[in-house]
Amino acid sequence: MVTLTVLAILCLMGSAGYAGYYLGADQTQQVELNTETQNQLYISQSLSEEMDVQKLQINSAVVEAQENLNTLAMRLGVIQAKVTRLEAASLRLSSLAGIASEEFDFEQTPAIGGMEPTNQQEFNVPDFIQSLEALSEKIDEHQHKLSMLDSMMLDKKLETAAVPAGNPVANGWISSGFGERTDPFTGKHDIHKGIDFAGKKGTEIHAVAGGVVTWSGKQKGYGNLVEIDHGHGYVTRYAHNEKNVVKVGEKVEKGQTIALMGSTGHSTGPHVHFEVVQEGKPVNPKPYLRPLG
Repeated sequence: MVTLTVLAILCLMGSAGYAGYYLGADQTQQVELNTETQNQLYISQSLSEEMDVQKLQINSAVVEAQENLNTLAMRLGVIQAKVTRLEAASLRLSSLAGIASEEFDFEQTPAIGGMEPTNQQEFNVPDFIQSLEALSEKIDEHQHKLSMLDSMMLDKKLETAAVPAGNPVANGWISSGFGERTDPFTGKHDIHKGIDFAGKKGTEIHAVAGGVVTWSGKQKGYGNLVEIDHGHGYVTRYAHNEKNVVKVGEKVEKGQTIALMGSTGHSTGPHVHFEVVQEGKPVNPKPYLRPLG
């Protein structure tokens, strides 16, 4: 009886030990599983955070690149506008200077050359923008100089065009010169303030320089008179006309028909009395004339 009791106790103790071992092993495995899961979750979270950081960096790089592109686009637009104005000024200068377009084409790329490139370095964006700024400043400087030269040449050309040069008629003959003469009506000594060109009635009379008409009508002694102010102190007069074909305030060009030859006013026959006035004083027109055609 005692033996059976001892055996029963030993069995219970064995069973309890086995159960304890089993429970302990199961708990250890559960702890190991929890730790692995936590490690996996930690790694996953770390990767997610790293990806978020990289996304932010990529987005920042995209924004920065776009801003750089926008800056470059704006600078390029400004420079293109400046180059366009520079080309226009250059073309005007070539026109004023009488340079043929085929001799100096501003739209053609200049011919350049050199040795094979070595040790070249690529531009980064800041350096590129700095180079654009330097180029823009250089263009501004050249454009300013070209504008000044353009203005000077234009003024010179206008001044040259304003100086009387040529004849008031294409055909005819000089019937009376400038200076002292005997008045054909009174026979007395007189000063002739211009040169008379005789010809056929109705012959076209031309302006010898560009300017603005300041008188177009009758005037005592002159008959029908056209007076043109050329600026720079020069005025020309065309008198005894049969008919004036320009009006006061009208702008005329050199060679333009301004009147028709007649014999109005103090005149003995068809002719044009041609005067050149410089700084308010009549001067001899002869130095301003050209040989008659």
